[in-house]
Amino acid sequence: MFFQFDRLCVIGGSWWMEPPFPYQVVEETADTRIIMNGDGLLAEVPRDAHDTIPHFLKATVCTPDWKRVKAERFRPEGRVIDVEALKKAHPADRDYPLGVDVGSMIGKIRDMLTFEGLCYAMYDYPAMVEDMVETCCVLVEQTLDQLLPHFDFDFASGWEDICFKNGPIVTPAFFRDVVMPRYKRIHQKLKAHGVENILALRGDIPLEGPACEDYKYAPELVRDIKAQGDFCVGGACYPEGHPEAGGVRQGSADHGRHRQNAAQGGAGRHPGLSRECGPAGGTGRLHPLL
Repeated sequence: MFFQFDRLCVIGGSWWMEPPFPYQVVEETADTRIIMNGDGLLAEVPRDAHDTIPHFLKATVCTPDWKRVKAERFRPEGRVIDVEALKKAHPADRDYPLGVDVGSMIGKIRDMLTFEGLCYAMYDYPAMVEDMVETCCVLVEQTLDQLLPHFDFDFASGWEDICFKNGPIVTPAFFRDVVMPRYKRIHQKLKAHGVENILALRGDIPLEGPACEDYKYAPELVRDIKAQGDFCVGGACYPEGHPEAGGVRQGSADHGRHRQNAAQGGAGRHPGLSRECGPAGGTGRLHPLL
């Protein structure tokens, strides 16, 4: 658990709407306001501004609007980062870790379209959604091209909020076929600039059963990552046995066997979840994207 006792900084560029939609109050009642936020969403919020999740009512960006909004607010031109100012703010002899922002490939699109809007758009307008993902990736790549040559980054940091209490918002197939190819492009740029440690987490298989070509065991994921480059791969283990292993005794036996397989497959370190969940061994820097 991280309590923010130590300084941790992340820098980046503009990889989302530029300019954003102007904030405006559309309607007011005795207790609430309906506002339009920077993503163009109409939201109902409390008048007293107490902290709560907004009740989103409607997205401004609908299917017919994407080409226009892309041309108006997602242009790559003019997104120049003041690198010299960032160098002064974060000198090479700093005593804190510095990360580079790698944005979001699908989470912010969810924000723009709304939960329901993204769920429908994936099936009704898949080419449009993929173009949105590609647009975000291109803007992140432009940011990285400006920053990576000038800083010795310690880690990369991105954001995706694409799950809810009943499972994923986007399907595993969509993430595999549309989102992951873009993350692989970003990951190659990071690798070229010294980010060589990867924390590999398989994730949980959906309750209704395996989806697509999920990895049954972590060693399969480790081998896939190693096939893409000479990375130092770390993994998280279950000292008491994984819940899917069929009991503690069987889990412990499976744990030992698959831990050994993971090491043979190229994993460098296997921290227990009860103790730590950090980067793999080695001198490179952490890239926890895959």
